Formats: sequence, C-alpha cells, structure tokens
Amino acid sequence: LHNVLNDVLEEVDRSQNINDVRKQEKELISNKILSKNPCVKDLHEMGHTLEVVYVSKNSTNEFFTVGLKISPAIRSAIVKNQQGNIYLGNSRYQFRDRFHFKHCYHCQMLGHISTECPAKEKAPVCMFCMKNHKSSTCTVKK
Repeated sequence: LHNVLNDVLEEVDRSQNINDVRKQEKELISNKILSKNPCVKDLHEMGHTLEVVYVSKNSTNEFFTVGLKISPAIRSAIVKNQQGNIYLGNSRYQFRDRFHFKHCYHCQMLGHISTECPAKEKAPVCMFCMKNHKSSTCTVKK
C-alpha cells in the first residue's frame, strides 16, 4: 500500500525503543485493516495469512508504504469483493502485487544471494551470456 497517511499511526507510543515502536506499528496497521475489511477479517479468522512485513516512511514522514504478506484467498477476496482496494483508517488504498526473490549474482540461481552461494568456489556465471565470467566484465551485454 503506497502513500498511506501518517495519521493511521497516531496511536503508536513513540517513547518506546525502536523495535517496540515498529512492532506496535505493524500490529496497529494489521488490526485497522481487519476492522475495515470484513472479507479479510473473516478469512484471517479462518487461518489465512495477513501479515504486515514492513512499514517504510518517506522523507517528510507525511506518508508511508506498507508491505503486506497475504494468502491467495485473501488476495482473491480483495480483488473480487473490494475491486482491489484495502480500507485503512478513513482512506482507500489500491494494492499492488510485489514479489521478492533472492537472486544470486554469482551462479544466477534463485533462493540465495551471492554471499551465501553454495557454488562460491566455482567460477561465476554471467547473467547476460551464461558463460563463466562476472557479469560486470561481459562483452555481450547491451
């Protein structure tokens, strides 16, 4: 959810340490989503996933972005029942799918990053031509 108004978080106790503040922000957002979106609440109560993964504030602290992890059933309900909108506070926010994959730039496989690559002792694989050299030195790339 992008450009969420900061007033959604006005109830957070900022006198606590930063980790407690972040945890409180996530819980508050999750609870507010459940209270304003009945189809999401029903599915969540049946065990489907709704988790606030991150809250990222912009430089002016007026708005923030919320990353949610939701089950396929909750996603479908939001698309079908709410036209792709999530209600939070007194506003409506269009949600967008975003997928994160770990990608290794050493072996070009998914599921890990280069610092954790199980093939670190082998020569690197180029992402442009798939030959054994670093992608940064490839002469084939455009």
